[in-house]
Amino acid sequence: MFMEVKAAWLRHRDSGGPLGPGAFMRYLQAGNDVLRRSFGESFGRVEQGYKADLVILDYDSPRPSCGKTSPAMSSSAWGAGT
Repeated sequence: MFMEVKAAWLRHRDSGGPLGPGAFMRYLQAGNDVLRRSFGESFGRVEQGYKADLVILDYDSPRPSCGKTSPAMSSSAWGAGT
């Protein structure tokens, strides 16, 4: 979502809009406030008592690990199969 907020701010800036990037980050946080009011639960943090707003996916690399692939790109580094 950060890239979408950045893209929205850049388009706003390029069109001569007056708002800075901080305003767009506040809009993102305001979405968590809407969720809290709508559902009566806490959102927006990875913390005890908050609903999780992250997803962990099993990553199938389009380029399988081999001797030339860095460890950071191998599927084992992402916890595949665990």
